[in-house]
Amino acid sequence: MAVLPFVYWALSRQKGKLLTIVFLFSMQLNSIVKMSYRVPRPYIDAPETIDLVGAPSETFSFPSGHAQGSLMIWGGTALLFPSFGTIIVSVILPVLVGISRMYLGVHSLLDVIAGFGIAIIFLIVLYSLVQIEKRVPPITDHWLMRSSLVIISLIALVLFYDSKAKDLVLSGTTLVAFVIFEAIAQNRWHFKDTPCWSIKIRRCFAGYLPASIFVIIYKLIPDAESWVYGLVFAVLGYWMAAGAPFLFTVLGFNGSERQCKGLVNKTKFQNSP
Repeated sequence: MAVLPFVYWALSRQKGKLLTIVFLFSMQLNSIVKMSYRVPRPYIDAPETIDLVGAPSETFSFPSGHAQGSLMIWGGTALLFPSFGTIIVSVILPVLVGISRMYLGVHSLLDVIAGFGIAIIFLIVLYSLVQIEKRVPPITDHWLMRSSLVIISLIALVLFYDSKAKDLVLSGTTLVAFVIFEAIAQNRWHFKDTPCWSIKIRRCFAGYLPASIFVIIYKLIPDAESWVYGLVFAVLGYWMAAGAPFLFTVLGFNGSERQCKGLVNKTKFQNSP
């Protein structure tokens, strides 16, 4: 999930937005399927299987969220930014993640295959959205699409919420916050892509440092209700979509082509004898 801000802040706002929305929506579906089938972890039904990772026994196994998320992130990145390297990574890393989840005893082969299957379905959705937006204005910028995403996510949270639905809450609250505040960032601060790699790097430093604080807070919170963790991830969704872009504007990291040329000329002047 840490890859999503990098894509959104540094590579492409529109592609990063599409990848984030489709990824979070897919993870919500993963949680809904888990809550519907409630398949126990393999090490519970099979005493000979040793749980090496210490997954809570009250969490469910089918389908594998890690396998699905890995294929969604790296497969989506390869789809949006195709190259030999991204394609190789999109194949190798998800396979390694799936194998590791089975080795640790927290998932069966069926869990991993099901996770990959859901990811492939949503990668097809992502590809379709990319093709549609090549012909028409971005549909994810339309208020009706944004409203629909928020309403569907909130309905899922209400219908499937319970004490064991932590992953559903995390993905749902992040998605709702991201969709709402991304519109604000675009309309008020005109957050745009930059061709300048020096500004891309500055954006990442400025964005990831506060985000890491939120993650530390999440890790340090003792056992609490799922909605408490959801609030932290809602803040993360806000930070990725609007908080960091606002900071970029304040710091002058807008990264227009003119600004990039100015940085290049300044560097040449400083390095001249």
